[in-house]
Amino acid sequence: MINLRPARTRVFALVPLLILLAGCPFSPEKGGTKPDDPPPPPPDYKVRTSISNVLFNLRLSWTEKNITEYTALLHPEFTFIFSPQDVGGPNNIPEEWGRADELESITNLFGSKANVDGYRCETIRLTFTAGPETPAQQYDTTWTKVTLTEVHLQVDSRHEISGLQLLYEVLGDQADFYFKETAEIDPVSQKKLWQIVLWEDKPRGVLAAMN
Repeated sequence: MINLRPARTRVFALVPLLILLAGCPFSPEKGGTKPDDPPPPPPDYKVRTSISNVLFNLRLSWTEKNITEYTALLHPEFTFIFSPQDVGGPNNIPEEWGRADELESITNLFGSKANVDGYRCETIRLTFTAGPETPAQQYDTTWTKVTLTEVHLQVDSRHEISGLQLLYEVLGDQADFYFKETAEIDPVSQKKLWQIVLWEDKPRGVLAAMN
């Protein structure tokens, strides 16, 4: 969070409250791979010729904090709708925002700079279960809707001066995603590419902060 645009209320904007729970210096975990072991190769991003490929890239781009790949997923008409419980508050969260605000927010989250409280995001883990693809009757019948359930988001951050580690976790959330087929064509398969045109957050889960 570098400016007044928070990095998503349920992701990083709650850190000013959660730092009260952080009291222990970070200590490295024991075990695991040896320092000289090469890391496993990351999976490749998929061509956006299907909604399932877009969701695969969504998960991977957040895990890798890759703003370029995340940007490619968002349609020019993209809108993010916040859950009613997140609207307002000390950060004056709007009911919704567009693509530019979304990318500014997530760029701050993915970036290397610390937020206003001195915490820097180190790692992100994101998993979810995707439901069936259905016509988007509520907004535009040319769109396709997929509901994500069992959303598990974990953000590990560390204070740049004290070294205190803060783990922020969201468990069991739900969100409706709407996808739009674009005019862009994959030169290999000759299929049209898909993008996310609307993300409607509908949290059902539990927030947790741990040090």
